[in-house]
Amino acid sequence: MNIVRFLVGYVVYLVLTEHDFKLAHDWIKGRPAFASSVFLKLYLYGFFNGIRSSCGLEKECHRNVEVHWLLGNLKPN
Repeated sequence: MNIVRFLVGYVVYLVLTEHDFKLAHDWIKGRPAFASSVFLKLYLYGFFNGIRSSCGLEKECHRNVEVHWLLGNLKPN
């Protein structure tokens, strides 16, 4: 089983509001923010694959098919 399938199931299972994730959106000031679950999935993917820097995670968002599937083709920078 691939780690991205586990991560999707795990993050969906979590109730993010019970773990102090902020879900407030301020759409008046600009583009809507990414959901907190997107960043949690990306952080956990980086943890399991030994990617420590945000630049490394950004590169993975643009080139890795696993991350495309994990984030639903979103590319946070």
